[in-house]
Amino acid sequence: MTATGTIAYDAYGQRVRIREIGLVGNGTSFMDGLLLFSQYTYYEIDWKRFTCSKWKLVDDFFPMEVPKDAKLTAQVVMGASSFGGMGVLVNNWYGSLPGNGMYSYVFTEIGCIPLTFTTYTPADGWATLRFPRDYGLRRNWKFVGLDLVSFHQC
Repeated sequence: MTATGTIAYDAYGQRVRIREIGLVGNGTSFMDGLLLFSQYTYYEIDWKRFTCSKWKLVDDFFPMEVPKDAKLTAQVVMGASSFGGMGVLVNNWYGSLPGNGMYSYVFTEIGCIPLTFTTYTPADGWATLRFPRDYGLRRNWKFVGLDLVSFHQC
């Protein structure tokens, strides 16, 4: 499956809204989900059928932060470093995930703003979460390609 979409992330309210369009074989799939971690509840909205399914979340909230066990790979300038104000100093962090997996996260040096999350596990393969260029200008932070939780139907 190949998919793209948007995600609104609310760290204080521990909420995530996912809207996704994907290609599965010769078909197209649409997904609109609301994850309420403080209530351990996931709602999946089907706009085609005008239905809403409620599921139980079994994972805890995933904070967008540098993990405590992360190791610094490098500090680099993204963009142009030749002219003042044209680049952003970033830190690239890496570490291990359960199940023989690994991750690489990129955050800005000033403000520790997340830019890119990449994960790999043998079971799920590669997943990349990339923030848009106008990240600091949006009230609802949006990005693409997130698969952070698992859930079971109530």
